[in-house]
Amino acid sequence: MMSSPNCICDGNLSKIIHDTNHLFDRKFKYRDVIYTFIGITYASDDLYYLMWNKDEGIRLLSCVGAIEGFGFELIDEPDTDEDNE
Repeated sequence: MMSSPNCICDGNLSKIIHDTNHLFDRKFKYRDVIYTFIGITYASDDLYYLMWNKDEGIRLLSCVGAIEGFGFELIDEPDTDEDNE
């Protein structure tokens, strides 16, 4: 199935989702505050990473750079098969 040449699901958005899929629901630390990476959003001016904290709310980080480039540090590791045995 071919997509429309104007479809936002092709190109950068698809690549960003592919490259960050393993980070969804992972925890990041920024200035002693823990955020959860909850997704990607398409806005009128850019694509953004969505970082959420229950007290701070949502922070938008431009997808032009990496999450770590904004000072966020990944602080958890994904579950492995060995951890689930």
